[in-house]
Formats: sequence, structure tokens, C-alpha cells
Amino acid sequence: MESNPNTHLSEVLKSYSTSTLQKTYQEACNRRRNEVITFLQKEYGKELAGSPFASGSLAKGTAISLGYDLDVVVPFHHQALGGLEKIFDQVGKSLQRQFQGLSYRRQRVSHRIVFTHKSKPIRIEVVPAMDCVPNGFQATQDLQLWNSAISRPIKTNLQRQVECLRQMDDRKKQIIRLLKGWKIHKNVKVPSYLLELIVYEAFLDDEILLQEKLFDRLLGVLEYIKKEFPRRGFKDWGNKSNDLKVSMTEKEQGEFHSQVVNLLNKLTANEMRVTELF
Repeated sequence: MESNPNTHLSEVLKSYSTSTLQKTYQEACNRRRNEVITFLQKEYGKELAGSPFASGSLAKGTAISLGYDLDVVVPFHHQALGGLEKIFDQVGKSLQRQFQGLSYRRQRVSHRIVFTHKSKPIRIEVVPAMDCVPNGFQATQDLQLWNSAISRPIKTNLQRQVECLRQMDDRKKQIIRLLKGWKIHKNVKVPSYLLELIVYEAFLDDEILLQEKLFDRLLGVLEYIKKEFPRRGFKDWGNKSNDLKVSMTEKEQGEFHSQVVNLLNKLTANEMRVTELF
């Protein structure tokens, strides 16, 4: 059968499905995540405002098999260990000490450690967080994260983020998954949650929402980013006073916009270039 952009993108989405991951691999990922959680609970005990919990794209329903990882949020009491930045640094040091020999990377708001299972990577993302006010987390679920890229705290509600993304229909999530795959392949420096939020905002435009074909919806979202990203902010579902765009440096913002415009130009010039770009 002759290929077209829509059939190609559909096949890409099938390959991105987490159902393609072997059951034994997923079980190994869960075991390693639980191992990390057990260590953190033992290490910090009474400093924690609650039990570490799962978050990220897997909880939201936007995960892809490419770059598969598991997120663990670790909520600390207000001003534990001397404050949020110190919490972030201390958790990173603890993970490096406990899991010596593993690949470790300090990231924007998390620490990544990488185990292996039959030569496949098991990526665990540990997100240190702090209660915004004394004894507030259990009542509100509000937390502060430390953004190491811009050296400032960010207040959010990760549970609310998850709930909002879970409610999004699959026609929109398809575009999120495609752009996440593109982000990984092309090493695009944009936070995944900001990408999810941008796609959500784009689909508020009926012209994009009503597009039946997958390729047309993708183009519509790329056009939206080209036009809107440089001139507006994107409010966090977990805290409407928080503009997620400022979690990126100005250089990162400019590079992301240029990469999107470049992708859009290539696809509009020749739609079958989708086979090399996705």
C-alpha cells in the first residue's frame, strides 16, 4: 500500500506505544523504582511530608516507549534540610552515593539514575520537592520544585497536572506523543510538561481541533507554536500564577522556536519528509 503522511504517523504512534515494551522489562522498571523509593524513605524518614509518589507522563497517559522513564516525586517538609535548593542538592548526592557506578545526571528539576535490564536502560527520575507552607502538603498537594536551570523555585501541584492530562482525549495525546518522540530524536530542549501544555492550548483553536487527519492536526499545532510561542506565556495547571515558559532560558526558548519553524517549513514544502523527520 502506498504510504502517506497519516499512515506513516499512525505507524510511528504504534511503535511508541508502551504496550510494545516487554512485560518483564516493565516489571524490572517497577522494581527499581520501588528500590529507589525505599532508599529515599529510609534515608530521609521524618524529613518527608508524605510518601514518595509516581508522577510524570506515565501517570498522565502521555508516555512513549522511546526514552521510557519513571518519575518519583519526593515531598519534603517545609524548610527541611535548610531549604529547597539544599534539598535538591542533598538528594542528588544521596543518590550518587547509594547507587555508585550507575549513570547519573542532574536535570532541570530532577535527578536521573539509570539501571539496566538485559542491556536496556531503566531510567528513574527523582524529583525533590518541598511543602510550600508548614503542614500544607497533605491538605493541598501544593509543592515547590527547584529549577536548577534558572536557579529559582517553582510552585506547582503535580497531582492537578496529572488529572488535567488524564482528561485529554487521545486525538490530542497523539500529537503530544509525536512531538515527544521528535524531541528525543532531535534533542530538543523543552520540558515535556510545557510541550503537553502547549498542545492543549493549541487545541482550544477549533480550526485545529476539527481537523480529522493526524498530519493536519500536527501541522496545525506546529503553526500554533510558530505564531504563539514567542509572544505569550503558558500557565501551569498546577499553579496559574506560574508561567512554564520562564522555566526555559531565553536561549532555549529561541532554539525551540527555531526548531519548530524549521520542522514546519520542511513538512509544508514536502509532506512526505515526515518519514525522515518522525
